[in-house]
Amino acid sequence: MTAPETAPETVVARPGRPPDKPGPAGPQAGAAAERTRRTLAPFLTRHDAGAGRTLGRRRLLAALAAGPLAPLGGAGAARAAGLPANPDVVVIGAGMAGLAAARALGEVGLAVAVLEARGRIGGRAVTDTAAFGVPVDLGCSWLHAAPRNPLTPVARRLGFAPEPDDAEPRLYLDGVRADDEAWRALDAAWARLARRLDAAAARGEDVSAAAAAPPRDRWDRIVAANMGPLAAGVAFEDLAVMDWAAQVETGDDALLPAGLGSMVARFGAGLPVRLATPVTRIRWDGPGVAVETAAGTLRARVAVVTVPPAVLAAGGIAFTPALPEPTQAALAGLPMGLLNKVVLRFAPGTLAVPPTTGVQGWAGDGPLYDVLLRPFGADLAIAFYGGPQAHALEAAGEAAAVAVALDGLASLLGSSVARGFRDGRATRWGADPWARGAYAAQRPGHAGARTALAAPVADRLVFAGEACDPAWATQLAGAYLSGRAAARAVAAMGATGR
Repeated sequence: MTAPETAPETVVARPGRPPDKPGPAGPQAGAAAERTRRTLAPFLTRHDAGAGRTLGRRRLLAALAAGPLAPLGGAGAARAAGLPANPDVVVIGAGMAGLAAARALGEVGLAVAVLEARGRIGGRAVTDTAAFGVPVDLGCSWLHAAPRNPLTPVARRLGFAPEPDDAEPRLYLDGVRADDEAWRALDAAWARLARRLDAAAARGEDVSAAAAAPPRDRWDRIVAANMGPLAAGVAFEDLAVMDWAAQVETGDDALLPAGLGSMVARFGAGLPVRLATPVTRIRWDGPGVAVETAAGTLRARVAVVTVPPAVLAAGGIAFTPALPEPTQAALAGLPMGLLNKVVLRFAPGTLAVPPTTGVQGWAGDGPLYDVLLRPFGADLAIAFYGGPQAHALEAAGEAAAVAVALDGLASLLGSSVARGFRDGRATRWGADPWARGAYAAQRPGHAGARTALAAPVADRLVFAGEACDPAWATQLAGAYLSGRAAARAVAAMGATGR
């Protein structure tokens, strides 16, 4: 989360659907079918920020999403105070973790300087309001488990009103809308795989989800596609059972009509941040730290590093001396999952569905198609691609990604939608040098990596971010809690009196 901004691509804030709040009654009737639809609902839209342990575990966005595309204006441009001349603490990265750490440290009287590589604050949380005339979250969009999410009261204090995520989902199988029997089969598959994963975790088996619960039919494969690529940004074969089991169960999710990125920008307003200042090296071989940038070196007692683990693992910041082996092993165990979005704009009236309708489609053995239609009533469709497919489409380029998304939508709603298509944009989180993905996905065999990364190093370095919070990992709430935990760790070190 640092350096001159590479143009992020466009994604609209995506509402979701909590499991206990059904939308309007659809053509499927019967109590059992209604129960399965309510259970599956958040499953269909949980991408972007955090995995839990039921169908409502999480969605993307984060999911966090976007990568190179011209700066879109809107929320996120920093309005910061000047840096202190002699800070007690230097925070690297002005995403939510860095902003939360800086604010908490300031509250206890420590002098803080925040260095951010991008040309804005917010990291993987940024809202654009210009491209489509509605708030567009380029990254994370939801407050999952809103009644207990620590950011729900923060949002309200900042003047943002969370709205329930309760739209009715649709599922198409080989082009035919799912009936009661199909929903029951899918619900049973979810329960079956979840039981197997929970049992493996209870036995302490640090293996992949595919090893613990091999998909046996198309229902299992649909569940696996949601649990792996669309929720964690990795293939089901790369989803770690122990990581899946540790994360919070979501449901009663909420969204902010003005955008979650807008909330983060307001949260960070007034903090001492210097933008467009990539950190190149951190020296921690002296009594404190020396943080080197092209603009000069800033010295402090402690550095709080909130850069995504994949950026650090790739050498985005050099450390002198090298980081200790446990920290390096933790970084290696936390590669970034990838979730990308494709936003399609249509002529008014083209998408004849209720506002904020989530749809998934499965045909043959192809990848699962996942799309949100008419968010906030806008004439948009937002398709979500995770894991291997996200990597492939990102490599193919924006035009190819838009074409795939449009073809997928036409396969569900009919070829007439193509006549109303106007334009589209695709995100590229993997190509963003300050993110290298959407959120950290713990590798199988690396249980404990998140906790290990959060462990302070020599009372001079503290790492923070969504990657460091096992329960709220991949969510904005995880970044927030981790940043505050880092501040507590720094305060306990006695970071003054250098």
